[in-house]
This record gives sequence, C-alpha cells and structure tokens, in this order.
Amino acid sequence: MVNAAQRSGGWAASPLFGGILASAVSARLDHTSEGLTKAAEQGIRLSRQNLPVTMSGVVRETDRAVLGGYSVILWWAVGLTLLAGLLAGLLVTAKAPRGGPGSR
Repeated sequence: MVNAAQRSGGWAASPLFGGILASAVSARLDHTSEGLTKAAEQGIRLSRQNLPVTMSGVVRETDRAVLGGYSVILWWAVGLTLLAGLLAGLLVTAKAPRGGPGSR
C-alpha cells in the first residue's frame, strides 16, 4: 500500500510541479520576452558563441526567471510536505500495540 501511494504521488506531482514551474517562469518573463521577440524578428541566432552584447541583459533576466521558478516549486513542495505531515498526524489514530517485543 505504501509503495502504491509513493508511486502515485510521484506520478501526480510531476505534472503538477511542471505546470507551476511553467507558470512561474512565464510570469517572470513577461517583460523580458520583448528582447527575445526582437531578436527573433531580426533573425539573430542565439547561441553561447553568437550572443549579441545587447542580449546579455535578457539572458540574465531569463536565468533569474528560471531560478525564481524553481524557488517557487521548492516552496510549494515544502508546503505540501508540511500539509501531508499535519494530515497524517491528525488522521492516524491507531495506537501502538500493548506489551513489548516477544510478548504474547
């Protein structure tokens, strides 16, 4: 039962956190996308070797947006873990068996 719960939790968490990550990065890149759009319209090929000097700020903002998105994901994971721990503490009402090891 525990194995099934762990597998289904991982299966459900991946798309959930992926969606939150995409949303957080997208929200942080709203103002930065203008520079990327201009580069695409001008036909500038962006690569590490062929990066225009004017694009260094856009790359810096993109890096910040991605790191900020991962920060959001980590805080969501912390919050959900604390919530799961709280629910487990409140819902598990079984008492430990009486007696020590080897007692009948």
